Amino acid sequence: MQLEDSLKIKNYLENHDDWKDLEFVSSTIKDAGFKIFLVGGSLRDILVGRRVHDFDLSTDATPKEIESLFDKVLMHGAEFGTATVVLEKNTFEITMFRSDMGIKDNRRPESVEPTSSEHDVLRRDFTVNALMYDIFDFEFLDFVDGKVDLDNKLIRSVGPSAQRFDEDHLRMLRAVRFVGDLGFDIEKKTLSSIKKMKWKVQGLSAERKTNEWVKLMVSTHRLKALKLCDDVGLFEILFDLNSFYLNILGIPKNHHPFALGFLHLERYDKEYTNVEMNEDERFIESMVLMMTPLFFTGPPIKLFKKGALGLDFRESIFSSFSFKKKWVQQIEGITRVLILFFSEEKPAKILSEMTQYSSPRSFFRVLHSINEGKYFETRKKRILKSLVPYIEENKFPERLVKGTDLIKQGHAPGPGIGIRLDELYGEQLLADTNE
Repeated sequence: MQLEDSLKIKNYLENHDDWKDLEFVSSTIKDAGFKIFLVGGSLRDILVGRRVHDFDLSTDATPKEIESLFDKVLMHGAEFGTATVVLEKNTFEITMFRSDMGIKDNRRPESVEPTSSEHDVLRRDFTVNALMYDIFDFEFLDFVDGKVDLDNKLIRSVGPSAQRFDEDHLRMLRAVRFVGDLGFDIEKKTLSSIKKMKWKVQGLSAERKTNEWVKLMVSTHRLKALKLCDDVGLFEILFDLNSFYLNILGIPKNHHPFALGFLHLERYDKEYTNVEMNEDERFIESMVLMMTPLFFTGPPIKLFKKGALGLDFRESIFSSFSFKKKWVQQIEGITRVLILFFSEEKPAKILSEMTQYSSPRSFFRVLHSINEGKYFETRKKRILKSLVPYIEENKFPERLVKGTDLIKQGHAPGPGIGIRLDELYGEQLLADTNE
């Protein structure tokens, strides 16, 4: 490890907002006679120039010994050698040097035993996450050539990859997600194990799969990671399209359509990477784009199957995930409006549906990424023109006609009023184009 790397980390830490708290926790442990090292992803991210949000620490002190040094310590991970120090503004997870004994539920060790720093790193997932750093002596510990792999931009398992993945099946998804985060390649033997063992990802909890998938979908190099998912066959494991193929699309099972959506994602990233939006928007719009080959063919873009309008994504495509309800609703909503847009529905109907199921900004970004505006006939151009005034504020105007207005005109109360109000609202939006 070169001196310049050590100084790079030193300078980064001393200018970080959490430096004083990190120094206080580390010095308290060191002054009590224990070793203390910064470890894991924070070092990796500093060295590759990424922003660090959390700092994890590793020590030869036990959780009980850590608990005795600070006013507030959470001990919910003590059985696995971890204590969490809670300060006013920050928390620090501190884990003793440990060896894992046995594995239960394909995730956690049955028990742990104290060990040395050198043996501690052998239980970690990937070499680039196994670096240690002494913030006082500016000394690196690298027992697995993690810095070499970092320089070579490789994701490599610590030790036998099959063993690491058997200890926690999520590590296979994490490897692909790190490709998205870092733009690295996966080392040959590690990748081979993922191909052979990918089916074990099915047994992971929906929450853990969701956490990794969302991070992947909003990562900087996600196209590289998604293409890797296609290459190793992870799409088939993560997204259950069997009923979808059979009942809606009729596409052969040996062909996965998500890869056909990569072109749309490339356009989206080229156009909107530097556009300010929250991660929810980016995730939702990206999922819609990746799924478009389920519904459309082109160019020119044509509706493939309108029958998908009533499909419950949560119970079919997303059944192995625990996506937020509002995410699924918006993904379904934007997809619904796209299907109507490329159908023969009247413009007023499409606009009315859009106000219920999509924001003007999200719809416009997705549509532009699919079609680039090249194939719009007059009817569709009119719809898009009616959206332009509302894109900046990302909301639609209030309805000019209310239900009470229709009742006063003699309409009988009931579901029919809602249908008529939607029709009138769509006509109102079209009228705003002054055509």
